[in-house]
Amino acid sequence: NDIIGNTLPPVRCNWNSVGVGGTGIGTPPPGGNAGNYEPPLTVTAGQQYIICISNFSGVNTLVTFTSTGTAQIGCSNVFANSATVCPNQAAIITPTVVNIANPSYTLQPGNIVSTGPLLTVTASATQVFTISASTAPGTASNQATNTFTLHVIQSQTMALAEPLFYCSGTSASVSAPAGHLSYTLHQPNGTSQSGAGNTFTLGAANPALSGTYTITATAQNGCVNTGTTQVTAYPIPVLTIAGPTLLCQHGTLQLSCSNPNLLSGQWAGPNGSGSTTSTLSIPGFQPNQGGTYTLTAAVNLGPLACPATQTVQVAAIPVYPVLANPAQTVCVGSVIQLTAIAPNTTLYQWSGPSAFVSSLQNPVIANATLARSGIYSVSAVFSQNGTNCYTSASTKITVESGLQFSLPERASFCGGSDVLVTGPPAAASYQWKGPLNFSSSQKDLLIPQAATHHSGTYTLSLTSAFQCSFSRTVTVSVLPPLLLVKAPQNKTICQQSRAHNLIEISGGSGIYTYQYQPMDGITHYGG
Repeated sequence: NDIIGNTLPPVRCNWNSVGVGGTGIGTPPPGGNAGNYEPPLTVTAGQQYIICISNFSGVNTLVTFTSTGTAQIGCSNVFANSATVCPNQAAIITPTVVNIANPSYTLQPGNIVSTGPLLTVTASATQVFTISASTAPGTASNQATNTFTLHVIQSQTMALAEPLFYCSGTSASVSAPAGHLSYTLHQPNGTSQSGAGNTFTLGAANPALSGTYTITATAQNGCVNTGTTQVTAYPIPVLTIAGPTLLCQHGTLQLSCSNPNLLSGQWAGPNGSGSTTSTLSIPGFQPNQGGTYTLTAAVNLGPLACPATQTVQVAAIPVYPVLANPAQTVCVGSVIQLTAIAPNTTLYQWSGPSAFVSSLQNPVIANATLARSGIYSVSAVFSQNGTNCYTSASTKITVESGLQFSLPERASFCGGSDVLVTGPPAAASYQWKGPLNFSSSQKDLLIPQAATHHSGTYTLSLTSAFQCSFSRTVTVSVLPPLLLVKAPQNKTICQQSRAHNLIEISGGSGIYTYQYQPMDGITHYGG
């Protein structure tokens, strides 16, 4: 009525400049003429407009009507704007009704009935709903029906980098595609963190970080997108070092790594020592080369080459030369004195002929025999924490057998004759000792014109070329001279009879034998 009564001015009036291309408000469609179109009209839900078309040309044809704007229009007395939501997100629909008082609404599908001005609908996918409004259900004159579309924007699965591998100690993080309004990281331990950034820092990688991580992100349209990834954080690789860490001076330091997944290694030690491989070898190791040796290695862990280090403390036990006594010759029956000396130790080990062993520094062997001749070896022991180091030396011991000789047990001589006892040859020196302070350095015992007072025990001491002394004794007896007394001096006897002569003898040994030689030249014996 306001329009007809010309009390409400029109909002748009079109006067076509050409007879083709259609007419309307808004942007001209393809083939349209801008002279036939007025600017777009901004409207509000529930407003009503009347379109009046004049036909001055008297054209009798079908007129089509097309809405090219964003507003939904219709000729029904009930109207509801379409809505856009995320899956299963509730949409609040506010319908507009005209000439229907106190309406009630019915939505299909779902047969949702409501008397309120706000209708709540959900859907997992885009759905066209039919809305009916009536004051008296079933009364057609008071019922209006229309449709609206609930557009459901399907959530997207975000593509996260998967899987993620980290070496222990490296910086671990999880990222989602950029362009969302906000992000939330859900961690395997049940905790979460949120922020506007699309990257979450997990900290230094360690095995406790391993697990499944989920990121939910709110898109510009309000929908939540989800992505998951698997994080694997490897433990620090274990490097097992093989080789002695306490060795003897002048020995060879040999260190190696036995990890089966070892890719490469490099050793570094004191004084610039080291190796570009996982095996370290230093011959002639010295105490000043001891200290900390570090192996830096790369170990194959799945798709990664993870770094690892291992250190060992290496030390060398100082060893010093040991000096043994010079070679020596001793006499049979004498004492063998062995000596050794080395700095910084009191531990020694001797070995030698006839199964000789000793742990003394300076052992003594009494009553030396020929079997003791030979090479004697000594080792000085330098010990530290159960590790023994040795240096060795040797010396030669010769046991001199001496001169094998003998003297008669007894020797008797007549008084007035020479006493002569022969000594052995080849001695370096001779020394005779006897009664009456007798002394001689001659090989033989010689006493010219000996008398009975020269009787007694005589000792011969010999010295060998190695100054070994040997002694023997002999008992010398000097007998007084024999005295013969004939009685009677002359005697006459009968033929064929016996003559008896008494002869007295003194001196000599007292044990006599007799020999007679008469004038006839015949020798007779008797006693």
